[in-house]
Amino acid sequence: MSLPPVLVSLAVISQRLPALEFVIASLLEQTLSPAKVMLAISPEPYLLDAGVRPDDLPAFVRREIESGRVELMVVPNIGSYRKLMPVLERAAGTPTWVATADDDVLYPPRWLEGLYRAAAPTGAIAAYRARVARVEDGRLTPYESWPLLHRDKVVDQTGGLGIFPTGRGGVLYRTDAFPSLAIVEALRRLAPAQDDLAFRVATLLTRTPVVPVPPSDAGAGHWEFPSAMGPTPGLYDQLNASGANDEALATLAQAVRSKLDLPALLTPPVSATSKPAVGFSFSNAGLTSSLERKPMAVMKDEPAPAIDRPRAASVPAGPSEPSEAPLLSICVPTFNRRALLERNVTFHLESFSALGIPFEIVIADDCSTDGTADYLASLSGEPRVRAIRRARNSGFLDNYAFVMRRARGKYAIFLGDDDLLIPETVVDYIGRMEADPSLGMVQAPWLMMDERPGGGPIGPFYRIPGETRFARGAYQPFLQFLFDHHVFPEFMIIRRDILAGSISSACPFIFWAFLYTARALAHADILFIPEPFARVTAVSSDPRTQQGNSETMFQWDRYRGGIEYVASLAFPDDRTPATERKPLVDHINRFMHIRQSVALRLLIGAQHWAEAYILHHRLAAYGASPLNRAMQDKVRTAAAFATAAEEAASYAAGPVVLDPAIDGALLEALKPAVKARLSRAAPAEAATVPLAFLRLDPAFPPALKADDAVFDVREYLAQFV
Repeated sequence: MSLPPVLVSLAVISQRLPALEFVIASLLEQTLSPAKVMLAISPEPYLLDAGVRPDDLPAFVRREIESGRVELMVVPNIGSYRKLMPVLERAAGTPTWVATADDDVLYPPRWLEGLYRAAAPTGAIAAYRARVARVEDGRLTPYESWPLLHRDKVVDQTGGLGIFPTGRGGVLYRTDAFPSLAIVEALRRLAPAQDDLAFRVATLLTRTPVVPVPPSDAGAGHWEFPSAMGPTPGLYDQLNASGANDEALATLAQAVRSKLDLPALLTPPVSATSKPAVGFSFSNAGLTSSLERKPMAVMKDEPAPAIDRPRAASVPAGPSEPSEAPLLSICVPTFNRRALLERNVTFHLESFSALGIPFEIVIADDCSTDGTADYLASLSGEPRVRAIRRARNSGFLDNYAFVMRRARGKYAIFLGDDDLLIPETVVDYIGRMEADPSLGMVQAPWLMMDERPGGGPIGPFYRIPGETRFARGAYQPFLQFLFDHHVFPEFMIIRRDILAGSISSACPFIFWAFLYTARALAHADILFIPEPFARVTAVSSDPRTQQGNSETMFQWDRYRGGIEYVASLAFPDDRTPATERKPLVDHINRFMHIRQSVALRLLIGAQHWAEAYILHHRLAAYGASPLNRAMQDKVRTAAAFATAAEEAASYAAGPVVLDPAIDGALLEALKPAVKARLSRAAPAEAATVPLAFLRLDPAFPPALKADDAVFDVREYLAQFV
């Protein structure tokens, strides 16, 4: 088909690499052939992305790069903005058609042609999937209330200006619809995880309308195109599903206010909007939202956000030296991270001393061997620091509970050794607790930080739409809150008397944060506030796996234990009819399927194939696996081969001799440490040492010694059915 050249641009994250070859193939097989597919990758991690290097790309994709049909762009990791901003930079001054694509969608054959035919006559933006903005009383309504054009059968009344594309379906832009790359970059910094919104606000500055495209124009029967990995939760599920888009819209609207009154522009001549219901309810379970919610403050893109508002109450001032009972205990478990611990202690000694409140830092050293003991010994003259060395290494969770129970302050805060508090906010929240004796705990999301050189704030881990308070024993609304906003109640300021009845060594079948918070709710009110009081390392130069990433991949079953525990308190056996339990169980399963799908993607990205295989089958039991048939086969094959190779590598100290029939594509499934043990040739000392052979061809190896061992890949494939 002869039409003007159109580029297709996408970025891939590490978790989606297994699907990339299928996505690229669908883009290259369009009826309107793209002039080039532009693929952006970044070696450094960011948000859900662990980082992608050129060598990580599938062999098929590397061949297409060599052919010139795909152009590789290695760019700084600015998340999903990479699917468009690098191309905008290259096309500066030259109007160019660019269609953005996602890295896990199989695009139907007329996808690109449908976009171009819709956009070309007027130079508009074209999108298959979009929402229609709603304005009430001069304000934008919550993003989740905006109807989806094709799903909800709505009609736009703003001439296309009120249509906001969502990236998953694909969007076609002319690059001159953007006022400048500098403006797009400024908006990106204000909304680092909301690229669709920032791109739309930028193009509204040029008053560019959006034309919706019916899915039939793409050769599809539905407006949701199939996923190469099934319905996988992505950045929206992790960061934007709980009100973050509303914060981003408010921030973006404020930023462009001098040039554009966004609510006024998006208001149709005759408003047909109606106020949406907030929250959800369990059918027949009597769990309907009745919580009062205050407006959520906008997070600022600053290293240490300051909360500029009147304090609920003043905190008693006092000398920096500790008394018998300090006001605050900062509780820090540590293990073998001396440099980070030194930063932690120095920062908090200086910061809280400057604020003039009595405090202590309590440190539990879990038998470190890196000089931590020497550093703590050097602090023996500092009266505000108490250090305790454990008798034996106990692990993170046990050490967490141990150090919290050592607190002497009226209030206690847990903090990782690589994390830092936001001191002014801590003091503000303690002031509110001092003024309200019924309030025993304050919870807030934590501000995720990229601690590598040049890094900075990423954003809160979860979002809530304003302050939400739960009265003592109010487990039903608390459970609803967890489901509504996918909250993980990990960062708390807790009064010491409530701590005593809430925190001890966690049981193995439950996620500790749910357990401790539910226990505390039995004794006092709990307040959740949207503004973080702690800056927590999400991306680190430390090669060890972060505790949170490990929990997400390998301890997700404990999340079910936590939700089930709260549910048991909200709906006791002897008081809840069986007919009311099914909706509750459905919500628990839905919550867990999201967590399991996230874990599955992380496991695939980290090449934990056997674990991914089992987790896929656990999800498949509910019809909820995100893997399509091709991906299932790939995981099955990789799990079998990786298991065979790892067992072979453990047989003897020497190299594992590789069957020539095993090709390089199979080797890509192996972790580097295992791959380094493989050899195509037997070592020189083969006649005198036991050898391990990794076999695919039954005729390999031609000869074996008595102490040699064969690991037959076909046998392992038979195990992974």
